[in-house]
Amino acid sequence: MCVVGVVNPQGSEKKQVEGSSMNIREKRPMDCELLYLTYAKAVGFGVRREAPPINHNGIVMSLRFCCDREGVRSEKDKNREDKKRKPRDETRCLCKAFISFKYMKQTCMYILKEFIKEHSHDLVPPQQVNMIRAFRGLDEVTKIQVHEMYDLGISQKQIYTKIVHDAGGHENFGCVKKDVYNVIDQHRRQLENDAEAILSYLHGKQEVDPLCVVSCTVDKDEKLDKLF
Repeated sequence: MCVVGVVNPQGSEKKQVEGSSMNIREKRPMDCELLYLTYAKAVGFGVRREAPPINHNGIVMSLRFCCDREGVRSEKDKNREDKKRKPRDETRCLCKAFISFKYMKQTCMYILKEFIKEHSHDLVPPQQVNMIRAFRGLDEVTKIQVHEMYDLGISQKQIYTKIVHDAGGHENFGCVKKDVYNVIDQHRRQLENDAEAILSYLHGKQEVDPLCVVSCTVDKDEKLDKLF
């Protein structure tokens, strides 16, 4: 990480850098992305990934990751008539910070091609970095806990309060309430799909076997409650 941080100490002017001279080489695209994400989290900014060019063999030929405040939102997107929700506040401010990698056929490695480290905006302080969208998210252990609490009938609000408390407060919890509610919603949909699949299978068995009896009850929300 230290190497990336001192590639261009003179300012934001674009500078060509050979990966070999800087000793920055990665084997896989995901390694390049992890490199910049780790750097971005340490410095205090979010990251966006551009769609990479891929050759006929399925090899990613180059990669470019930029600050999530690069460019500006298009006027076409701002003035869409089919949008029902109020547009989000503008967050982009023509920031020029980015990093790019080039695939070298001779070594089958990705080397650093260009790097601009200067930002045109204030960086996020360390205590708020986990609120940046690129770094938000529940780990698998917490997701399992959320699923189990939901299955026990605990409300979304109580689930959120509990996991925030377990994390030691909002400052240590790398998510917002919406992230937790999304995990619950995905789990609920999965349960509904599983229930529909089970009922479909049993009703199919019932059609070919007259002795097969299927009965179920639903709760007040018309969701599957008990299956006999």
